[in-house]
Amino acid sequence: QVKKLTGVEIPIEKANTRQGDDAKKIADIKLAKEILGWEPKRTIENSVKSLLIWYKSHPNGWEK
Repeated sequence: QVKKLTGVEIPIEKANTRQGDDAKKIADIKLAKEILGWEPKRTIENSVKSLLIWYKSHPNGWEK
């Protein structure tokens, strides 16, 4: 999403898995929807957009 919204390629470094690590992680809200009736209020794209806007307006990160 970041590349799609900014046009910037961010290199991804893959590390070896450690003993006990899951081989793959996939987020799925299906159970939360079925059991709790919960649905997200925002899309991934909108969340990433908000995050990018925050980072642009706070170049030094979270200042005290």
